[in-house]
Amino acid sequence: MTIINYTEEDKQQVRKKYIYSTANLATVASVTGVNYATVARWKRESKEKGDDWDLLRTSYAMVGGEVEEVARQILISAMRLVATEIEKLEKVEELAPDEKLQLFTNTASYYYKTVLASEKLIPKTNQLAFALEILSLLTEFIAEHDKQLLEPFTAVLEPFSEALKDRF
Repeated sequence: MTIINYTEEDKQQVRKKYIYSTANLATVASVTGVNYATVARWKRESKEKGDDWDLLRTSYAMVGGEVEEVARQILISAMRLVATEIEKLEKVEELAPDEKLQLFTNTASYYYKTVLASEKLIPKTNQLAFALEILSLLTEFIAEHDKQLLEPFTAVLEPFSEALKDRF
């Protein structure tokens, strides 16, 4: 049996690959060429010393945007589903009005609950929506109160909107 003396650099490479990816421990061991038992021992020993790889991995995933991206996809899918269901309901003629209303209400309730849940998971998207709503209200206000300002305001509004999207 060959004993391999791994360096601290090897251990840090394994740690980084595990924390900053979605690969499981066995995959990280395989990719880095370090024995799985060694990788598992490093992870366990690090946790005992207060360096919890799983906690860091979860934190990175949340900060890195994975949670927001999944939540966005769920919200987009919900929007499509609701739109499809509403189109179907509008075409159905066999249902009594109260039954149709109940189905519309159920669909709206589903969408409302999905949006509420997503607001907690998608703070940046929520902030962007709020910022764009404020800009829209400001545009309306300028159009109503000082039309001379509207043209220069709208000239900077589009590039500013893009800057907002980049930030959020």
